[in-house]
Amino acid sequence: PDIDPAGRGLCLFSIQGQKTSSTCAFTRDHGKTWKALTTDSGAFGYNMGAVDWSASGEMTIFAQKHHSGDLVLSRDSGQTWTPLGKGDRCQALGVIGPDVLLKGMSGPGETNGLLRSSDSGSNWVKVADCGFNRLGHVVVFKGTACLTTRRGILSSQDKGKHWALTGEDSAGLLGPVMFGEDEKHMVVYGRDGFSESNDGGKTWNLAAAFGEDRTMRNGRFEFGDWDPKTDSFYITHISGRAFVYRR
Repeated sequence: PDIDPAGRGLCLFSIQGQKTSSTCAFTRDHGKTWKALTTDSGAFGYNMGAVDWSASGEMTIFAQKHHSGDLVLSRDSGQTWTPLGKGDRCQALGVIGPDVLLKGMSGPGETNGLLRSSDSGSNWVKVADCGFNRLGHVVVFKGTACLTTRRGILSSQDKGKHWALTGEDSAGLLGPVMFGEDEKHMVVYGRDGFSESNDGGKTWNLAAAFGEDRTMRNGRFEFGDWDPKTDSFYITHISGRAFVYRR
């Protein structure tokens, strides 16, 4: 999912099939109402996506189809889509405002790393050398864009033109950056638990360790989330089992 950093919205990019009842949909009012994203029978939903939460009207959504891996762009909150080519090596997506798209690519050659487009995906420019531990997306909060990479958290202050590590190398981080009350307070889900920074990503401490018990980590497509209002940490899998730790 892509969670609105301001805490009002959530967009679910789920995998659908004959034996599942999952829905690709978004809410902008704390879950009171939901609107489905259109998909097609050949795609079976979306692997991942990124949303422009800053839009007051229709939102820009950049997503990757499940079965084909094709990249698609919507300018009307996921009701119609424009194909943007193959994305089978794509590991991360991003949207900064209505005009800037980002994709993180894996593999050899100059096409790997983080690429940026300012013309709706017609042309792409490499803006960072980086690798990825898993699928992810760019999070934009108070003008700063953040992306979890293999080395740690990259950030940009100029709409994705230039990127730099926020601080020390932090290998093992997996999930997208989640913010507390301000841009200095960050939490990221990782291999060993949830890491926390109170200085904008310069230093990190383990806030909630998973420990030695592997029972709660048995499952495919593990995902971690943090609720800053209740200071609760969640971990779940595609199997449907979920676990919570309240600090």
